[in-house]
Amino acid sequence: MNGPADLQFGGPGNEDDLFVGEVDGDTVARITPNGTVSTFATGVNYPDGLAFDTVGNLYVLNRGTNEILRVGPTGGVATVFVSGLPGLPLGITFDSNGNLLVGDFDGGTIAQVTPGGVMTNIGSGFMSPEHLRFEPDGVNLFISDFSANTIYKATPITVVAPGGQP
Repeated sequence: MNGPADLQFGGPGNEDDLFVGEVDGDTVARITPNGTVSTFATGVNYPDGLAFDTVGNLYVLNRGTNEILRVGPTGGVATVFVSGLPGLPLGITFDSNGNLLVGDFDGGTIAQVTPGGVMTNIGSGFMSPEHLRFEPDGVNLFISDFSANTIYKATPITVVAPGGQP
């Protein structure tokens, strides 16, 4: 391995394979259960964040260019999904609605990127949010805040309209 930075088990169709962002090799490697290592994706620059969507696309946080890349289920060259991320993006994961969440290590915020690529700030006040993971049921989000030496649990918020109706 050439500087393994992030690990993620595969999405649909390759659940048993382990994917590794190699920051020194600027690639994403795939390791099968029998130990075979191959290059899954190229065209990445410091891949330090991996997440699969529900159809098997791999999203790679391309820290070298502040972009998120999308790699199809068969691998190959990545294409840009969203660019212009603020600060130092670290930690990506998908919510149950198919939105990609991104932690901004330098800015202390968490952004939500819709499937159409629209980015919105949905959380702030962190020192350095580095890793984001949902519980297996997809409800609560856990955020590791590196500089605060803290792990936060974010629970869903229900907005109640006047009169008590959500």
